[in-house]
Amino acid sequence: NFTVGPDGQPSAGLGGFVVNDATGIDYTSETPTALTFNTPATGTIAPDNAFDIFTFDGSAGQTVNISMNAISQTLDTKLLLIAPSGIQVAENDDADPLLDNTNDRTTNSLIPSYTLQETGQYTIIATRYGIQFGGTIGAYRVLVEG
Repeated sequence: NFTVGPDGQPSAGLGGFVVNDATGIDYTSETPTALTFNTPATGTIAPDNAFDIFTFDGSAGQTVNISMNAISQTLDTKLLLIAPSGIQVAENDDADPLLDNTNDRTTNSLIPSYTLQETGQYTIIATRYGIQFGGTIGAYRVLVEG
C-alpha cells in the first residue's frame, strides 16, 4: 500500500491484505470516546492511527444518521457500526451524493436512517478506505443524529 501525504505525494507503506470490515481490526483494545447525539466530535487518521472508536447509547426502534466528513488533507472516510451484541450491522465508504442534495461524488461517509435493532451501547469505528492499509490521512468530523 501507500500513503498520500499532505502535499499529495505518495510514499510506500505497510503491506498486507485489505479487509474492509471490523473483522480485520482489534478495536476492542482501544479506549472509546462517548458521543452525544447531535454534537459533532473530531479526530485525525494518520499513518500511526488508522481508526478511532466512538460509542453512543441507543434504543431498539430508534432511527439514527451517522456521518463522517473529512475536514483536511486527503482522507477518504469509512464508517463501521457495531451493535451492542458485537455484530457489525452497517458500514459506508462513500455516501450517496443524492442523499446530500448534490450530484458530485463524495468520499465522505454516511449511514442514513438506520433503525437500531438492540438497546445498549453502539460502537462506531471511524476510519479510512482500506482501514489499516489505507493510504489517506487527515482530520474528520463524526456526528450521530437521532
